[in-house]
Amino acid sequence: MDAAELYQPLDRYPLIHNNKEHDVSHREHNEGIDSDRTEGSMKKMGGDLKEGAGNLLGDEKLKRDGQGDQADGKLQNAWGGVKDKAREITGSDHKD
Repeated sequence: MDAAELYQPLDRYPLIHNNKEHDVSHREHNEGIDSDRTEGSMKKMGGDLKEGAGNLLGDEKLKRDGQGDQADGKLQNAWGGVKDKAREITGSDHKD
């Protein structure tokens, strides 16, 4: 696949767009992941962007804020992993 194909409309790719069977299996696959893992990963990515912007702009505060967000995201992701493991061990599918 070349770069031009990556920017084609999503309806060209039936597994990505308007495919309810794919959507259901995707949701079922992700039901076992704790929301803290997802949110933590997003927070870390946001921190990566902030740190990069701080580096690019020479803004030390933005850079430090980004590093703090990265640490928070890593911790939240790890906590979600602990909760996932506890559910796996206990056989529980309850998420809090």
